[in-house]
Amino acid sequence: MNEKGQGEAVFRLLIDSVVGMAILLIIISMISYFNNQVIEQSRVDLINSMNDAVSSPDGKIVKTGDLTFAKGFVVNQAFAQDWTGQGAKCFSFDARGASLNILTKDGVPAGVQFTQNLTIQVNIQCKSSSNANSCNPKIAPETEADCCFTCLIAFGKDIK
Repeated sequence: MNEKGQGEAVFRLLIDSVVGMAILLIIISMISYFNNQVIEQSRVDLINSMNDAVSSPDGKIVKTGDLTFAKGFVVNQAFAQDWTGQGAKCFSFDARGASLNILTKDGVPAGVQFTQNLTIQVNIQCKSSSNANSCNPKIAPETEADCCFTCLIAFGKDIK
């Protein structure tokens, strides 16, 4: 009778450990899913903030809340153009922190790449150019001087 009782206890312990592992896997999967949702929502919030700044280039600084980006995420002039419909040359970037690399193109800060997962605030400022009255925003500018407005996108850094 003792052998049967001990065997049943071991079997019950085995079943309990399998159930515990299944619950742990479900919890880890949920954490990963919600983390991915936060990263995707942060990307959408960045795009919306950029569009807000572009739609009224009056020099007002648009500040985001804390946004979370994954390691390897890149924001550059080409993405800014795709997201806003404005010329790529009209966007410049600035960043503060060791977890961000500033990407340059022709000596101009043309993007930012995240070297690790990071939660950060983004400030965006768009200003009308001196030639804003004579320029056509529907024509992609060849140089920054041809832009109707210029936008600075600063990651983790205040704009003055």
